[in-house]
Amino acid sequence: MIKVEPLLARFKPYADVIRFMVVLLVGNALWKLTFQGDEAGNYITFLGCDLTHFFSVASSHVAKVSYTLVCAIEDNVQLLYGHIIQFSNNVTISVVWGCSAVKQGLLFTLIMLMARGPWLHKLWFIPLGWLMVYLFNIMRIAVIALLIHHHPTWFEFLHTYLFKYLFYGMIFALWVFWIERLACVVDTKECGQSDVSGH
Repeated sequence: MIKVEPLLARFKPYADVIRFMVVLLVGNALWKLTFQGDEAGNYITFLGCDLTHFFSVASSHVAKVSYTLVCAIEDNVQLLYGHIIQFSNNVTISVVWGCSAVKQGLLFTLIMLMARGPWLHKLWFIPLGWLMVYLFNIMRIAVIALLIHHHPTWFEFLHTYLFKYLFYGMIFALWVFWIERLACVVDTKECGQSDVSGH
C-alpha cells in the first residue's frame, strides 16, 4: 500500500510551481470554453454574452498605441480601419481581438488569486501585473510589425512561437518575483529562515 504522506512531503517543495502550472492550464481551458469568437472579431461572446464591442475597442486601442510606437521608429506607415498597421511596401499586421492581451491579464489575475501570500499586497500587485502585461503586449505588436516590414515570412515564428512564449515567460517572472519577494512578507513559515533573514 502506498503511503500518501511521504509522497506529499516529496512534492511540497514544488507546491507553488505545481499550483502555477495547474492554474495556468485550467485558466487556458476555461478561456477556450467560455470565450467564443471568430478570428476577425466580428462576433465575440463570453458564456453567450456579446462582448464584441468591448474587444473591438480594446484591439483598436492596442493597435493605435502600437502604431504610434512604430511611427516613432519607421516612416511611411499608416493605420487603416482602426486596427491594421500597413507599411509603404504593403506589408500589414492586423490587431484582432486576440491581440488585446485580455486573456493574459485574466490568466495572471487567476494565478495571483490562487497564489499564496498576503491579500493586501495582491491588491496592488495584480494591477501592476496588468500594466506589465499591457506594456509587453504593445511592445510585442510593435516589434513584430517592425520586423515583418522587411521580413514578412517571419510573422508565423514571431507571433505564434517566440512572443507567445515570451509573454508567458514574463507572467511566470512576475509570479516568481511575487513568490520569492512578496508572498513571504507575512508567510514566514513557508518561506523558510533564509528568505526571512534576506540571505
